[in-house]
Amino acid sequence: MAWSFVVRVSMVPGVTDTDENTAALAKTVCGLAGLGVLGLLSYNQAAGANYRAAGMEFKPDCDETREERVSLAPFERCQVAARVA
Repeated sequence: MAWSFVVRVSMVPGVTDTDENTAALAKTVCGLAGLGVLGLLSYNQAAGANYRAAGMEFKPDCDETREERVSLAPFERCQVAARVA
């Protein structure tokens, strides 16, 4: 029986959506046996509401107003199925 798995990575604007990070991520997952798909998850600004509900202050280290920029090219080059979700 062949097993497959999914890798999911949050794309934080200016942090994990950089060209350097996506290239390193592609290099890391390239050739992994059983990798079904790589899911690049869009940054969710609503996450801060969970902090407020818990009585905590939400202070992200990223610019939440910046649009994320995700290039699928590094994944295409090493034939990894990647999707932005």
